[in-house]
Amino acid sequence: MFALQHARTFALVLFFGLACEGSQAMAQTALTGAGQFSTDPSGTFSGGQYWNTLASGSSSFNIYLTAANSGIGGAFVNSGNLDATTRINIPLTPGVYTFHYFGQPGTDVGAFGLNLFFNGNDASPGISVFAPTDQPPSPPYPGFLANASATTPQLDHAFSTAGSGTLFFSDGTHQVSLIDYRWSNPLVEGLDRVQGFNNVPDGLNDFVGHFTLVVNTVPEPGSVALICAAVLGGAGWLWRRRRIAHDKSALARRRR
Repeated sequence: MFALQHARTFALVLFFGLACEGSQAMAQTALTGAGQFSTDPSGTFSGGQYWNTLASGSSSFNIYLTAANSGIGGAFVNSGNLDATTRINIPLTPGVYTFHYFGQPGTDVGAFGLNLFFNGNDASPGISVFAPTDQPPSPPYPGFLANASATTPQLDHAFSTAGSGTLFFSDGTHQVSLIDYRWSNPLVEGLDRVQGFNNVPDGLNDFVGHFTLVVNTVPEPGSVALICAAVLGGAGWLWRRRRIAHDKSALARRRR
């Protein structure tokens, strides 16, 4: 009988232990979309220029990102003009990620913004930033601000949404902080790596973007930690109590 009770108690401890552990690693944080757009001086989408990672689902030009921390000449993480290859899905674990990204040249209206989308949410940007265009000579680089404009594009620029108004995104698992951003006039870098709908040169120097993200783990909420500790502690106490009762019963039988 005790063996059965022991097995049940152990199963209880194991179940709650795994549940509490699972609460700390529920979902993978990922960068799943980026949209670059022309703005007025307040960050409002204007001027009609837009690049994104949506591919065939959008009439806009595409942008192509280099692998994190690979430099301006790094390999691209997306390609072509199909959702399967142009969309991005970049896992983010604690660390620092610097990306360069390229867009077909257009008119430099003087200011541009970037919306970053996370975890498959194409409608609401997690991070929104804008700044004056980086012009030669460069550096110095222009400063940048969080974009709280009421009119910025969703990943599909046919629909508008408010900018996030923040340079920080948190999904409860990780906090992502944007610490650097610029969008450089084609004359700054003088590079031709992409065209409007493919990541191959076309004889025209590109707009080149740059942003850096810092990713940190969100501390587990104290309430969850306390609940898990209480449950595990209670299960352990129950196991010890049953063990003591069993030992006393066994000793009494031996004395008889």
